[in-house]
Amino acid sequence: MENLVKAEDVAKTTYDGLCINGEDGMKECSVRDDAVQDALDVQCVPDELIEDWSRRENQAFQPKLCAVPQEPLCLPPPVRTAALSFIAVCAQQAELTQKGWFEASTLLDIFHLKTINAKSAISMDCLLATCAALVCIIKKNDKLVSYGIADAENFVATASYFAQDLEDMGCPSVEAEVTVEMIQSQERHILSTLGWRIHVPTIDSWSTMFIARFNVLTRNLLVQKLQWVQYQSLSSSQLLMMKQAFTKERSPRTLAVGLLGIGLVAAGLFPMQAFKPPNLTCEEWSDMFKDIQANGQQPHCQIPPCHSVTMMQVFMETIGADLIDIQECCHVASLATRDALC
Repeated sequence: MENLVKAEDVAKTTYDGLCINGEDGMKECSVRDDAVQDALDVQCVPDELIEDWSRRENQAFQPKLCAVPQEPLCLPPPVRTAALSFIAVCAQQAELTQKGWFEASTLLDIFHLKTINAKSAISMDCLLATCAALVCIIKKNDKLVSYGIADAENFVATASYFAQDLEDMGCPSVEAEVTVEMIQSQERHILSTLGWRIHVPTIDSWSTMFIARFNVLTRNLLVQKLQWVQYQSLSSSQLLMMKQAFTKERSPRTLAVGLLGIGLVAAGLFPMQAFKPPNLTCEEWSDMFKDIQANGQQPHCQIPPCHSVTMMQVFMETIGADLIDIQECCHVASLATRDALC
């Protein structure tokens, strides 16, 4: 942290920009003005985007109703890691960016939630064909052109390699002979199951959007620290995705908000107890926070206490949520991170 910026200078500069001196000393100024609102629009991160993405996410992570409710397919952590690694290799072969990997991996969890009845549930034997099909879908959407059969054939040899790994893990039912026809069949099945709704926010896109909004609302005065926070959030996001499936309760938005809050505390921009869940004691929250830190230490807030109200107001404006929601998100993200590290 020492090589980033001098926290005291950043705090002073930031709050000189966000606050005004009045008769009662330091007072809050409005978080929003016309310039800030225009900047949010220019950066393509307006308030309306939060509302739109929240609606899409709620719809995507709503399990499909069936006569006999069943749990969606839950991949064991080693199998999930192998499946998402296979998606990463296919994404690289398809020349997709990291954004494409997040999108395909998120759709895999959504597809699981939408296939919770025995007739359409995804099975282990078609897992690799499903993963390859998801990459094809994202690639077509990325380029807005038809993804050729010859390109899909690139995944066949890779699938055989990963099928052997899965068999070594004790999954003999995985189909080793993945064909182009199988990939195309799964592609049609996925699109039909999802109702062609493939534009769903990921934990990465939520984090990127929140960081951009927070940067605008703090007048670009915390760029270095926010870059560090974004890097930490990205690393944690990849870890959580590889280990645990998304659910309605542990959604991309929930984890993105939680990881951002944790990152801001680690960067010294908030006191640790600011995001303490109401159902935990200060000691329990401190112990949990210490468990998920890379250095095992408890960070020290470098922002003057007199500015905490303004800073919290800025953060709530960034997320579009109240403090209770943010605290709950931080709790969920902390539990998920601790479990993933274990």
